[in-house]
Amino acid sequence: MIGRRSLIGAAGLLAVQPLEAFAAGPKPKVAMLTKYGRIVLEMENAKAPITVRNFLKYVDNDYFTGGNIYRCIKQPGDPENGTVQGQPRFDKRRYEPVAHESTLKTGLQHDTGSISLARYAPGTATCDWFICLGRQEGYDAKPGTGGKEDTLGYAVFGQVIDGLDIVRKIHGLPGNGKAAFPEMKGQILTHPVPLLGAKRV
Repeated sequence: MIGRRSLIGAAGLLAVQPLEAFAAGPKPKVAMLTKYGRIVLEMENAKAPITVRNFLKYVDNDYFTGGNIYRCIKQPGDPENGTVQGQPRFDKRRYEPVAHESTLKTGLQHDTGSISLARYAPGTATCDWFICLGRQEGYDAKPGTGGKEDTLGYAVFGQVIDGLDIVRKIHGLPGNGKAAFPEMKGQILTHPVPLLGAKRV
């Protein structure tokens, strides 16, 4: 019971803390535990405060324990690079979507180890995330395109500082799982990798 109250209290403090104060604080770190080992992430709260604060809300309320890493996209012509995508557990209701923090605004890029928030249209992102392997320019926002939806990119909010070898190992797993859409064929892991937990470190 004490542990549960502590989590709720931490989430409450996070929610009421002014965004400016949150952005000015030290970079939070989060460890995600998988069956293959631990992936440690460092958050860019100064550059992407809205996205980081949103992600930490899910971490602090234990949404990722029981989730999984289920999708791995291999870059055409360079299959060792691409993206690894994860999601929270299904039995918990997600929070409201957050405003989109464009890479043009944050100055961050989709490069090796970057973690970014998955979305449909801008402003629909909640807590699905992906980690990049290799430079993935296609996920960055494109300048000078008039703000079209398909050129606004995705919101990078941190990077892997330990466990990139774990990400690469997962990325190399077989992708023969059932795809919901034809374009995802070959991208769904045959055996999704369970997330055993995610917490601040």
